[in-house]
Amino acid sequence: MAWTADEDGGCLANRGADGFCTTGAFRLVRHPLCSALSLAAFWFTLLSANWVVGLIALCLVMDMVLVRARREDGFLAAQFGTPFSEYARRTPAFVPRARWHDS
Repeated sequence: MAWTADEDGGCLANRGADGFCTTGAFRLVRHPLCSALSLAAFWFTLLSANWVVGLIALCLVMDMVLVRARREDGFLAAQFGTPFSEYARRTPAFVPRARWHDS
């Protein structure tokens, strides 16, 4: 996730006019660290010698990620109101939308 911090000087230095970060990885998803953790847990499950342990770990991580994301979205909605609600409406939580460009 170094890209998130280094792409534009970090979100603490470059918050938008609304007071929360919408640049770097945050322009693609609202919870980039949760996305990375979920992906790592998924790969751990696939590469695990014991699939039962892998699936249990995946379920625990996904539960933690979903609870954290829901709380964070609630906090940010209460803190920033309409600007965050608009950002949340146009930016997916975990998986970036495919962007097709005309050549």
